Amino acid sequence: MLLRWLHQNPFLVPLARFEGLVRGAAEGLVVPPVELPPWEAHRAEHQHGVALLLGEPHGAPLRAAAADLLRPASEQAVAAKLPPPLAEGMKEIQAVLAEAGARTAAIRWLLSGASPAAAPVQGPLLQLLAWRVFGRLLAPILEPFTAWRIGLRWGRSNCPLCGSLPMMAHARGGERTLVCGCCASRWRDAPPGCPHCGNRDTSRRARLESKGTAGLRLDVCEACKGYLKVYTGEGEESVFLADWPTLALDGLAVERGYLRRGASLWEL
Repeated sequence: MLLRWLHQNPFLVPLARFEGLVRGAAEGLVVPPVELPPWEAHRAEHQHGVALLLGEPHGAPLRAAAADLLRPASEQAVAAKLPPPLAEGMKEIQAVLAEAGARTAAIRWLLSGASPAAAPVQGPLLQLLAWRVFGRLLAPILEPFTAWRIGLRWGRSNCPLCGSLPMMAHARGGERTLVCGCCASRWRDAPPGCPHCGNRDTSRRARLESKGTAGLRLDVCEACKGYLKVYTGEGEESVFLADWPTLALDGLAVERGYLRRGASLWEL
């Protein structure tokens, strides 16, 4: 499906190549196992709305492991033959991450919202690299963490794994699953209404159907001018819930005066 989608949207091809190179650099890492306590050690934090990566029992060792992997990930990315401007940016990241304390500071910046103004170096590029590292690190725990949460209410719009606000959702049969644009987690028990400001007034929310692709729409909020990209189909979740393949929807939303409120790894 991805190849067909890229054929229909050729402007995405360079982005797909770049994303693939950075993802490949992270996937090429040797990741030592991280010893984590039982999931029940996170129950109290979960009930108080603390995302897993932001807490202590599990978050602390995972943050430390991600910091350790950042430098080799940057080295792999430098060797990946990125386009020249991006290659230079990655070399700058590699140099900064060699400094004492820089990798821990980078992870702290990432999980505190990744403000461009506070970026230690090359903000958007570092953010993408770091989340791809986390993706590699978190892959073995996504399924057990999701299974553990069954029966435990989260009841919040931010991601239960990393704390980010969603950019996307999957709507099926009246149910909406929110999707994190950073760690790719999915969660269903969020409150109704706008996930960014909490607006539940249906007269101030609307749906904009995509004319170009069936199964895609924008859920927009007039209270905060935020929007959510929504996939309503089945079977192509890996493409339409990955954020970057649907950047055209972001462009449409921005053209109409809406703002990206959710966390995204991609600059418009």
